[in-house]
Parts: sequence; structure tokens; C-alpha cells
Amino acid sequence: MIGIVEDRRAEVVDLCERYGVKRLDLFGSAAGDGFDPEASDLDFVVSFERRDPPELFDRYFGLKEDLEGLFGRGVDLVTEGALLKDPDFAEGISGERTPRTLRQIADACSFVLSVTEGKTLEDYSGERLLRQGVERNLQIIGEAVGRLRRDDPETADSLSEHERIVGFRNVLVHGYDLVDDAIVWDTIRTKLPLLLSEVERLLEKRDRDPEEGEANR
Repeated sequence: MIGIVEDRRAEVVDLCERYGVKRLDLFGSAAGDGFDPEASDLDFVVSFERRDPPELFDRYFGLKEDLEGLFGRGVDLVTEGALLKDPDFAEGISGERTPRTLRQIADACSFVLSVTEGKTLEDYSGERLLRQGVERNLQIIGEAVGRLRRDDPETADSLSEHERIVGFRNVLVHGYDLVDDAIVWDTIRTKLPLLLSEVERLLEKRDRDPEEGEANR
């Protein structure tokens, strides 16, 4: 455990008691050798004693905000519920995150391509649930590519349009009320198949050469 957390152990214990925390574990760079005292966030996995609403929302954000205030930096707080939803997350905690991130990109690409198969632009524009599902998964793709650029720039650089992918995510999030369906549809038809094939090749290469993935950790 890094000094910044160890030095505040008593305050962390008090917060855990206040918010009904059963267990709080540190992971990520702060649990290893890559922590930057000037720039790094802190990552925790939290298990609450009770998970029943409506208090869970307030306890989660209360704990997150108080931890950020205590340490004077951003805190990523992952719950046990998220771990149950995504068992692969354990891989991202204990080892290299790149394979998991690549699988998330591939999964989101496959989802978008499957739900739009046989559809037209007119169909897409007229189905609100379809549009929202597609836009959400495009946001996931952009967020995951952004994470990949931070964690593994060399792998991110092998994706032919990684900068535009992140830029498009920003358009979808910040310009949500001005999204042009025709641009989204063009992205689905002309960009996602290429991205999916590139990601699948990277995953296949890592499966064949696991030592290379270890070298890039």
C-alpha cells in the first residue's frame, strides 16, 4: 500500500464505518509500481454490508466524494456488483488490462453491427431505442480506446483511426442533442467493421504470443 493511503488509514476506516463498507481494496497503479503522486488517481474495489436501495446510491457517491476530498485526487470506485456483472474485471485488477479493453471494444462493435443488420438509415432514425443503444455502445468504444491509449499506447496506435474514435465519443457525449444520424450510420457501415477486424487480429496475436503481451504490461 502506498504511503498516501497508509498515512490516512484511520480516516479511511472511519469513512468505511460511516458508509457501511464491509471491505475496501486498493488496486491499479497505487497497488503497484506505476503510481504517480502528482497525477495518478486512486482505484478501490468496495463491498458494502447492505446493497438495498435507496441508500446505496447515496452511500456510493458519499464514499467516493469523501475519499476524493481526503486524498485530494480523483477516485475510481468499483463495486462488488460491477465485478459480478463483469467477471473479467478481475483480470484488469490483477494483471494486464489491454486484453480486457480489447474484448470490450470487440463486444461493443459486434453488438452495434448485429442490431443494425438488415436495417436502413430510415429505420435507424425512426427507432429511438435502437439509436440510444447504438450511441451508448459507440461511447463505450470511444471510452475503451481512450483507456487503451493511456494504458498501452503502442497497441492503440495500431488501430487505424483511434484518435477519431475518441473524438467521436466526445461528440456523442457532449453534443448529444446535435448528433447527426447519417454520420452515425456511416460510422456503423464503414468504420466499425474495420475496427472490429483490427481488434480481433490484436487479440488473436496476443493469444498466439502471450509473452509479447507481458512485455507491454
